[in-house]
Amino acid sequence: MNERKGATFTVLWPIVIVMTLLAPSLLAQGDALRGTWSGSWRPEGRYESSTLRFSVGLDDDIFSGEMINPECVKFTSISFDEETLRLVAEAAGVSVQAQVEDGTRLNGTLTVRGVTGEIRLTKWTFRP
Repeated sequence: MNERKGATFTVLWPIVIVMTLLAPSLLAQGDALRGTWSGSWRPEGRYESSTLRFSVGLDDDIFSGEMINPECVKFTSISFDEETLRLVAEAAGVSVQAQVEDGTRLNGTLTVRGVTGEIRLTKWTFRP
């Protein structure tokens, strides 16, 4: 009986190792966008602060998000391409078109109530 347990372990341990190595990448789906982003919005020569927050559902393809400032709105439509890292998010009177760069920067344009300006946001990170 011990031989069978040993054989089972011999067959299963490579599977366990592969799954352990793959788990972080599987969990990382959507991580490129997930989180809080803050920085500047520059409409018409002015400077204003801007903060966006995105989360990802359990199935990794349903995004939700909100703009905290300069307007406080929940996005009604979010499109994010995991390969190109291109984001398009919209809400009533608000549109974001941006690109995630280097995993920590979100650069593009933000339109609020017909006023368009460049956004440059940085992803909040915690490092103990």
